[in-house]
Order: sequence, then C-alpha cells, then structure tokens
Amino acid sequence: MNRYSCCQRSLLISLLLFFCLPTTGCFLWSDSPAKLTALIEAPTTPEFSILSSAMENYDSGLFTASRDSWMELRDGYPHSPFVELAELKIADSFFYSQDYKTAVSAYNDFQQYHKHHEAIPYVLLQIGSAHKLQYKSPMHDQTPLHEAVAAFKQLVSQFPKHELSPIAKDEIKSCQTLLAQHERQVAEFYEKLGHEKASKRRYSTLRKRYKNTEIARNERRSISAR
Repeated sequence: MNRYSCCQRSLLISLLLFFCLPTTGCFLWSDSPAKLTALIEAPTTPEFSILSSAMENYDSGLFTASRDSWMELRDGYPHSPFVELAELKIADSFFYSQDYKTAVSAYNDFQQYHKHHEAIPYVLLQIGSAHKLQYKSPMHDQTPLHEAVAAFKQLVSQFPKHELSPIAKDEIKSCQTLLAQHERQVAEFYEKLGHEKASKRRYSTLRKRYKNTEIARNERRSISAR
C-alpha cells in the first residue's frame, strides 16, 4: 500500500487537528485514535488535494470556495472517511458566510443523518446561534429567538455535562432578556394607547415567563413601590 509522503502526512495531520479543535466546531475523532491513525495512514487519493484546498480556503475566510471543495468531496467521494467532516464544514461555511437560514438547514440535515455523532452538541449550538443572528429588534418577529432558545435548551437537556452546555445556558439568558425587552415594549405601547387590559396582560407575561431577567425583576420592584 502506498503511503503519504512525509510532507503529505504532515499536512494531513495538521488538517485533522485543525478540524478536531473545539474552536473549529468539529470534535471529530476525539475519542477515536484508531480511526485517526487509519486516516493518516490511508493511501494517497485525489481526496487529499480537495481537503487541502478546503482547509486553506476556510482558514483564509474564503468560505464559498471552501464550501465548493467540501461539496466536491462529499459528492465525488461518498465513501470517503471525510464525508461527515465535509457535511459539517459545508454547514459551517454557510454560517460564516452569514447565510444563516441555509446554515440552519444544513446543520439540521447533519443532525438528522448523524443523530449520535459526537459533534451534535456543537451543531445544536450553531443552530441556536444561527437563529439568534437572524433576530432584528424587539419590535420585529421574535420567532428567531424562540427557535434559538429551543436549540440551546436541547443542547443543555441532552448534553448537560458537555463543555458547550454553559455557553448554551448563557445564550438562553441572553435570548430571554431580548424577549423580555419585547414584552416590555409591547406593554408600554398598549399603555400609551390606553389599552389597559392588553398592557397588563403583557406585563404579566413579562413577569412570569421571563421572571429571571433583570427586566422582569425591575418590573416587580416597580409594582412593589407603587
């Protein structure tokens, strides 16, 4: 069996380490040293040049070019051991290109087809982040925030001890604060229009649904001071 040259082997090891770091959003092979060794010892194939191109473009912020390479690998070499990695990086490339809707779809596909993959916590975090980044303001549609909270809560619920769980918890708090701002602004709007019942209903929702936010606490203190 032909082996990679020393230069090729070194570059491939760097490639794998790059995509296995948490900051790159992969977590692939972290618990599979045998699989990693097998990939490093694999015979030379055209996949290598595609992998190299994908990594170089991704690292340079050329996400569209990187995505083209990952898609070429995924579609041209469906039995490659790097297909799962390619699928994940395709989703990442959409995310970092700020095409958040397409990124969510790609991450959801990955989650659907690789339900037990070790990268799922990262995928859930990215799904939540992609939803949140589509949010505009307290007076716009709040659906992105609700969908973000759902993804973050899924991460915390399914992977409570994972290193990304604390990040998800912080994101939940952030989203809830934004949602509380929305409730307060709508309540104030109704109040200015003289719609007392609607305003009270919104303030009640604020205090109950987002009770752990500073906005809700201030509202409760305001009521106590009246």
